[in-house]
Amino acid sequence: MSQALVPDRTCGSCTVCCHVLEVKTLAKPAGVLCEHSTGTACGIYRDRPSACATWHCLWRKIGALPDALRPDRAGVMLSLETDPAADDPFLRARIVCRAVHTPEALERWEAIEAVAMFAREGSLPVWTAFGPTASLIYPDAEQADRPRSAIGGRVEHPLGDPLHGPEAAAWRQRLGYAPEGADRPQDR
Repeated sequence: MSQALVPDRTCGSCTVCCHVLEVKTLAKPAGVLCEHSTGTACGIYRDRPSACATWHCLWRKIGALPDALRPDRAGVMLSLETDPAADDPFLRARIVCRAVHTPEALERWEAIEAVAMFAREGSLPVWTAFGPTASLIYPDAEQADRPRSAIGGRVEHPLGDPLHGPEAAAWRQRLGYAPEGADRPQDR
């Protein structure tokens, strides 16, 4: 995914990220409106932390997302979230479609199509979330345990099927794991 921003697409008066994101340097927890938010802008914009200055939602980065998906218009925020130390490999790097005020926002056609677009693209896990509740959409939650086990190295070929090895290796690479075998001692 490109780090470049979509030309002529600005935040405008959208301040959804000021509510949704955790900003450690400001001791601002996720899900709490930042004390510096004016409701339509950042009150410390010129002196805002680098975590705020460099972060952009996926609507700002991906031109294929319609204007209707600007977070303040759609009630959902699409973002790339990472947690390199997560035990669940599908939480290490993921696309999240997060409902801001009500879970019904996830049922808007724009949100449904955006989630489907990321799932079809298939390079990262895709989640939907509202508050503390999150659901894995891609890979299919029912099918996720097989690659989870293989990615984590708990079983060599889940369910005895050697075809799952390449699938797990591809997920390991996309999610930032060491190349298969690199974290295991070499036989001498």
